[in-house]
Amino acid sequence: MAGLRYSNYEIMIINDGSKDGTLSALDELLDLEPSARTADSKLNYKSIKGFYRSNRYRHIYVIDKMNGGKADS
Repeated sequence: MAGLRYSNYEIMIINDGSKDGTLSALDELLDLEPSARTADSKLNYKSIKGFYRSNRYRHIYVIDKMNGGKADS
């Protein structure tokens, strides 16, 4: 995704809350920081634990949710 050649875009990655270490891996790859941006309430199956933005790729965001399977993903 980092190779996309669009001038204006965002990438949203949803971590579904499973305990497989995905959020840690994303943090390592993307250097995540908490974002002041808020979700728009469309992902309402399970609550959102955190909203992060990548320091390495400023157009990539990660939404960390409570485990709800793949319902919101």
